Amino acid sequence: TKPLSVYRYVLLVSQIRQHTVLPKLMTVCPYIAIYKTDTFFFPSQTMDEEKINLELIEALVSLIANEYEDGAILIFLPGMAEIRGLHEMLLCELPDVDTKFVLVPLHSTLSSEEQKRTFATPPPGVRKVVMATNIAETSITIDDVVFVIDAGRVRETMYDPVTRMSSLVTSWCSKASGRQRRGRAGRVREGYCFHLYSSEKEKTLAPFATPEILRVRPCAFPES
Repeated sequence: TKPLSVYRYVLLVSQIRQHTVLPKLMTVCPYIAIYKTDTFFFPSQTMDEEKINLELIEALVSLIANEYEDGAILIFLPGMAEIRGLHEMLLCELPDVDTKFVLVPLHSTLSSEEQKRTFATPPPGVRKVVMATNIAETSITIDDVVFVIDAGRVRETMYDPVTRMSSLVTSWCSKASGRQRRGRAGRVREGYCFHLYSSEKEKTLAPFATPEILRVRPCAFPES
């Protein structure tokens, strides 16, 4: 695995999880392709984990573009504000951004033509960078993604019983979401996932996301 020379403090965890169901699948379909994902965690001593560091993400995109093989980059961010902020930063900071990159801010307001750019393979020498929310965890699959940058956050609707109001809250994703995001890399070949939080932080994450019925005021759901 190629080292991250720019980030000497990065801890490398190279792993592939063999689930108990895999041997059973292999007996039915012996030609299942398994691709390894190299997973990187950032030690908490080197960064403020409570903030989403867009400058660090921009530096990682530059590093991948300069040091790693071809392949699209998928960046998980909690919401539109962060997607717009990173998009503007990449437009300003990436060298030759108009000729060497295709920047795709993925959100629900995109036109059909713009959505096609998400799945289109760019020409040789051009790297696609997709910025998305957790919609890209399971709802869509971008086949040419080789690199995933995970900010580790999700924006959810939460009900506050004190104020009796619901609001959008940015919180840490679950371990299950982290695995899903990691799995977006390496779907067609070996990939890389950069979690912008430490392995110690991952141990404290909830195993699964809280079901919406437990986060939202009951009367918010329509009666059957």
